[in-house]
Amino acid sequence: MTTTINLDSFKKRRPHQKNYIDRLEHFIAASFDPSVDPKIGDNLPLLTRLVRNFNFGPAHLPAQLAERIDKKDFGTALGNYLGILDQYPCDAEYAYELTNANTPNFDINEVYDSVGLDGPGRYFTFAAEKWFASGEVVVETTKELGQMFSKTNTEKSIKSIPASLLRSSLPEFYYDMTNLPSLPKLTDASGNQMLIEGALVIEREVDLQSKDGEMINRYYSQQVRFDQAKQNGIIKVGKTIFQDIFFIGSSFIDAETQELKRAISVTALSYAFDSQTDTSVYDICQAYCQNTDFQDDDIPIDSMMEPLNEVFNAMFYMSLGDEYREVCKPRLEIKKQIAATLKDKKKRRLEKTLQNTHDYIRIGNQYKTEGRRGNTGSTASKEPHLRIGYWRSQRFGPKLVKKKIIWIKPKRINAEKVTHKNIKLQ
Repeated sequence: MTTTINLDSFKKRRPHQKNYIDRLEHFIAASFDPSVDPKIGDNLPLLTRLVRNFNFGPAHLPAQLAERIDKKDFGTALGNYLGILDQYPCDAEYAYELTNANTPNFDINEVYDSVGLDGPGRYFTFAAEKWFASGEVVVETTKELGQMFSKTNTEKSIKSIPASLLRSSLPEFYYDMTNLPSLPKLTDASGNQMLIEGALVIEREVDLQSKDGEMINRYYSQQVRFDQAKQNGIIKVGKTIFQDIFFIGSSFIDAETQELKRAISVTALSYAFDSQTDTSVYDICQAYCQNTDFQDDDIPIDSMMEPLNEVFNAMFYMSLGDEYREVCKPRLEIKKQIAATLKDKKKRRLEKTLQNTHDYIRIGNQYKTEGRRGNTGSTASKEPHLRIGYWRSQRFGPKLVKKKIIWIKPKRINAEKVTHKNIKLQ
């Protein structure tokens, strides 16, 4: 029996969310049909695999809604949910409160309790939903740029760079780290080392003096971290930057046995700061990761520096300008082929291919280094290598009142020792 879900009325009221609602129809209907297998390939980025899977993806919350409440309440709950998804991209806990308040006799948290999702897991699913609804933006680096990032002292850099310069050029994106020289590690409260494959980054700017800002201000004033940030001057009454980072991995090194084990892990870092603050990036993160008065499983900032540095590398790099990115859309060509074909069998094959294809933004194409070392008989210290680079802020403009990020790139030393080279550095 095939289940049909019709959300046309939502599409008419929310034309800017039509593509997302189209996919919700498919996911919700498929979640009711146990014979449907999405067959997600391992070639996709980890977050893409998670959200396209019927057990976790965008069907998760709406399908649970459809199962638990009647048709009328489902329409109300889904409408509220779509509105919150559109308006509040990163404050998941706040969004839950609004949804519960606007939907009588329904509690989203009870739904998540029933499927075993804890607090961070709930916030992550909401953030992932927002990312999915916004077009699944994936950012990946070339291996050459990843190598240069590995030779950049980002941790030292962020201790002097003001957080006001840490602005994402994209409102939400997933940074795929699998092209880096090695996967960064994050040590959890139990000492396990999580191998981080990517990070979901969501940013928004809120004017706390606006109507919506006043609501958010009242809500977050009840939270210790937010209140302390206001007392320390990190957050002021005015434009405030909210950033959420979710580090995602599918394996970890067990602290006791040192064995590599498979399990999905999500670690969240959320912080906010005044848009004009001079407080350093490191101090901002440190202020939100203190263990005092917080939960026992909170992770100190130093334990997540490896993957955090990689996220900051990508954010700083993309802030240098659009010319540093290449937008790749292989899904667009497949969609054109699906629209053009009249044969059902070919269309199904193309749809399967589409399900296992992702669009992405590639950074670092201007760095191409290919070569081999010559037999020069030189010592190891004189072999060709990259000198450590770093990020820093630089004043510019009339009277030098403005600031921007610049990258002092890793420098190639003893390049003449390479007998064959093809090097292009921006």
